[in-house]
Amino acid sequence: MNNSQSSVSKSYSIQALRAIAALFVVCDHTITQFNIYHHVPGLTGAVLDNIQGVGTVGVYIFFIVSGYIMSFTTFNKKWDKDQAFLFMKKRVLRIYPTYWIWLTILIVFWLSGLVLKQHDYSLTKMITSYLLLPYSDSTPNKINPVLGQGWTLIYEVFYYLLFAILIFLNTPKKHAIFILALIFGVVVFMGKNSATTIPALDFFMASPIFYFFIAGMALYTWQAAILRFYSELSVIYLAVSICILCFYILAFSGFTQEYKEIAMALLSLVLFTLFLAKGGNCKKLSVLGDASYSLYLSHGFVVMGYGVLCKTFSFSMLTLFIAGILTVLMSVLIGLLSYYLVEKKIQFVINGKFMTPARNGFV
Repeated sequence: MNNSQSSVSKSYSIQALRAIAALFVVCDHTITQFNIYHHVPGLTGAVLDNIQGVGTVGVYIFFIVSGYIMSFTTFNKKWDKDQAFLFMKKRVLRIYPTYWIWLTILIVFWLSGLVLKQHDYSLTKMITSYLLLPYSDSTPNKINPVLGQGWTLIYEVFYYLLFAILIFLNTPKKHAIFILALIFGVVVFMGKNSATTIPALDFFMASPIFYFFIAGMALYTWQAAILRFYSELSVIYLAVSICILCFYILAFSGFTQEYKEIAMALLSLVLFTLFLAKGGNCKKLSVLGDASYSLYLSHGFVVMGYGVLCKTFSFSMLTLFIAGILTVLMSVLIGLLSYYLVEKKIQFVINGKFMTPARNGFV
């Protein structure tokens, strides 16, 4: 396989992974809405209760992909001050415009009394949401911007900022992983010890989720060895077996949260390496991967509608199950429409005004 074919194959693999990650999140939020208002007895209920956390796997995959792609798109370029500003400019223009649209739509719906009537959003919360700064209501047990999915983007932006600083300083690329890992280690230590005395910021800093960015960078750096490792068919069977085992740990009761966290992390890593090695033929699934950002931002509106259905009407479990599947499918449809009618056009205008279009579909 030549370099061009290899690059296209990796593009399909990464985009397919993004599609799967987004679907995990959508399914998680849909199941969560069902579980809030209904309880199914027996094994089925236990599985539903446990599996609603599968969206975390999707989030981990997104972070791993970010670490991989940031390395893929910059390690072959000269690192200097100009490249650092260009890098951050691209990231800001990629993340914020589409996010602002969906955040604004949600705030307008809330102000109109159409959704989230029980919430009272302060001006501070709305401003920090638009800027993607850490914010937490009362007890800081989670980062919760107005558009809930935005919490992951806050971590993304922080990672991009640190990455841009390394580019600015012309850090040797072979040392970048270890320097970032050290920085994240210090950040997590400070957060766990409430170094800033700002609860929301300390909670944000204390999360070990940062290390998934490092994992993505490491997987890019050592991908040649990974691909050689996956050349044996027996390794594929092993990887699939690990995925099944991790899913079993996540889906069935009897395992502590610590085991489930380990299973989610392992499942994310194995899925990534599996698709990196053998996902080059996922062209159709990669189309949804292209729209994964729009799907991620927009699906909450459809899921909220499903929540209203579960809360308001006394439908049978079978009817709600079918409605849940339709919710996921409708979320996918809205995500695709949002991508082609909104996000893609926004990026086209931005690329035309501020920079040349990106060469790769997954940057």
